[in-house]
Amino acid sequence: MTEKMASLGNLVAGVAHEINNPIGAFNSAADTLKRCIERVTQIVVQSETGNEIQENVHYQRAVQLMNNTTDNAVVAGSRVTRIVESLKHFAHLDEADYQQTDLHAALDSVVTLREHDLGERIAVVRPYGDLPLVICYAAELNQVFMNLFSNAVDSIEREGEITIRTERDGEEVIVSVTDTGEGIPPENLDRIFDPGFTTRGVGVGLGLSTVYRIVQKHGGQIDVKSRVNEGSTFTIQIPIVAQGADE
Repeated sequence: MTEKMASLGNLVAGVAHEINNPIGAFNSAADTLKRCIERVTQIVVQSETGNEIQENVHYQRAVQLMNNTTDNAVVAGSRVTRIVESLKHFAHLDEADYQQTDLHAALDSVVTLREHDLGERIAVVRPYGDLPLVICYAAELNQVFMNLFSNAVDSIEREGEITIRTERDGEEVIVSVTDTGEGIPPENLDRIFDPGFTTRGVGVGLGLSTVYRIVQKHGGQIDVKSRVNEGSTFTIQIPIVAQGADE
């Protein structure tokens, strides 16, 4: 529970930072529109004919600015909505039981919630396969995806790419997260899932013991391949119907 609360705390801090950007756009748009309306009102009051108003350069600029500002506000509003929906999808705070889950929607939510750390320097590629709904603890698997994706982001110091690949293998689904980051030294590969072990600064962050525990709980397995200065691939394989879900 402590690990989950710490993970959610870090997530909320990042989301709050991300939401500040569109909220700032809203505030700026509201101020701009207010000034434009005042200017247009002044032009209308001072003009005698409709043609005179339409030909007024200040009127034309004010109308164009209002149109542009409205477009920006709509984009900012859509961004806020997407962030909030992604947060709701990620948290599943009131859902403790096994449930049918769309893993692609879960992965997309994780990417959205970390977009503020991607900027223009990290590209995310998502070659998704054809997956069925998976019966699992949604909130816990979301935590797995968040940890793996966050570690991938943190491993890339400058520019790079993260690939999230999914596929079905019989009665199991496979999700892999590949980064072009710093990689993991061979001597650490056998220890990265140990509780309390962290190699932050050489490619892997906190939370991997939690990832391992959750994957094991679902009756799945996790594998890692890595090369120093080339990147890492974490692959999880879980049953479509998680262990214990059919009891």
